[in-house]
Amino acid sequence: KVNIQELIIFALVLQRSIPLIQMAFSQWGSFQLNIKQIDDIYLFLKSFKKPNYPSVKRVIEKQIEFKNIFFKEVIKDVNFKINPGDKIALVGDSGSGKTTLAMMIAGIIKHTAGTIYIDNKKLTNSNAKEYMKYLSSTSFCSYKPYITRGNLLKNITLRNNVNKIDEKKVKNITKALDIHKYWNKADLSSMSGGEKQRVAIARVLYKKSKLVILDEI
Repeated sequence: KVNIQELIIFALVLQRSIPLIQMAFSQWGSFQLNIKQIDDIYLFLKSFKKPNYPSVKRVIEKQIEFKNIFFKEVIKDVNFKINPGDKIALVGDSGSGKTTLAMMIAGIIKHTAGTIYIDNKKLTNSNAKEYMKYLSSTSFCSYKPYITRGNLLKNITLRNNVNKIDEKKVKNITKALDIHKYWNKADLSSMSGGEKQRVAIARVLYKKSKLVILDEI
């Protein structure tokens, strides 16, 4: 048997729980979307065979060509070429696929149809050498750059082996971008959004990439 006091307590607890339940349901859709994106990235990386080459030439010598490129319902039959020295702007309405196309150019996500040529060579799942050469020649700067645990030096070089880092070069870059004040800090969580973007730009300057993609920077 349930008495009136227990019913009142249950009603009060249920009433206060409703906002939490609503919040949980509202976040569930976002969680499922993120899981799907993680699955897509995993399958994309899994589709490429691990290269067995002693070294990869870090250069795109001639041209990048996207031919009849599709990506789900976002990118449809896109064609363009990028030659050395070109500066290209992707212009369009919000939600038109600019970031998706930028990530495809950077090699972060894979097209669902069409062909990509690097220096007139078709980029395929089995051609790991060309794919690794392409990735090593590109840098992608997101408007929401990731900041890893560690100091500014590690965040810019993304290397743990300090013996392979040109520390003087990194210092000069941080001074030029006005983020050198964080040099001796072990935690960069206090950085503003703009300062985090400068860290992403510093990575590009340090890497000397042949192809740089800036997403709303």
